[in-house]
Amino acid sequence: MKEDKLAKAILGFVPEVHPGPHVLLLVLKLGAEGENEKLLEIFQKAFKDVSEPVKPDLRIVLLGRSRAGKSASGNTILSNDDAFDTPQRTEKCQKVTGNVGGQNVVVVDTPGLFHFKLREDDVVTEIKESISCAYPGPHMFLLVVSVDDKFTEEQQETVKIIQRTFGKNTMTYTMVLFTYGEKLKQKKTTIEQFIGTSSKLQDLIIQCQWKYHVFDNEHGSPEQVTDLLQKINGRIDMTGSHYTMEMLKEAEKALQQPQQQLVLRRGLGVSVPIDPKVGA
Repeated sequence: MKEDKLAKAILGFVPEVHPGPHVLLLVLKLGAEGENEKLLEIFQKAFKDVSEPVKPDLRIVLLGRSRAGKSASGNTILSNDDAFDTPQRTEKCQKVTGNVGGQNVVVVDTPGLFHFKLREDDVVTEIKESISCAYPGPHMFLLVVSVDDKFTEEQQETVKIIQRTFGKNTMTYTMVLFTYGEKLKQKKTTIEQFIGTSSKLQDLIIQCQWKYHVFDNEHGSPEQVTDLLQKINGRIDMTGSHYTMEMLKEAEKALQQPQQQLVLRRGLGVSVPIDPKVGA
């Protein structure tokens, strides 16, 4: 077989292992140096014009309380100050896609919990839509927490609402993104020292398996985004998974079970105390 035809034949097998082989094994015959050198040359020519593999899409959902800096963080990640409208408080899920360091990155911004205009139930309903916006599901939830404030009861309740909404698997796919990191520099403290000021915040970091990152929103540099995406991509390489619609359905089912049991017990005439948080 001629060299050009052999090269085409080699490349012809690549689509058979879509989306592409993880490794190519070139089998050479011992004692046939001249033949092996020729085969290696043909092999190299066949793949010299093949481009570097395209990085898979990265899907991120921003979560947190209102005014934590979610929209600004989305703009920082995408290197686009106009990606999300920061002067306005987000009331609907917004999806923006951009190319960051050669990787297609999908960022979904969500309404903040404890929104001054929206009821909690409406916000929860809307943030559930983020899973569809990031279909087939986000690789990482970024729980945005401002270092400009203490880890308040409101922020702690935000975490509880997110866990109730997205279920027991949520923290596996959650990284805490601390915003306004420039405030730490002004106070001459570190993020680790800030985390150490609150046992509840320490518990959150542990639940997230020590996944956290800091953004300087005032003097942001491209390196802080590169570092963030490296952390997320590294996690994906380790787990090979993402949050799914099925996980959301399981979480909804888990919330419905106490309600169903309550209705059943009341139907049987069993007196039960009213718990305002059941099914919340």
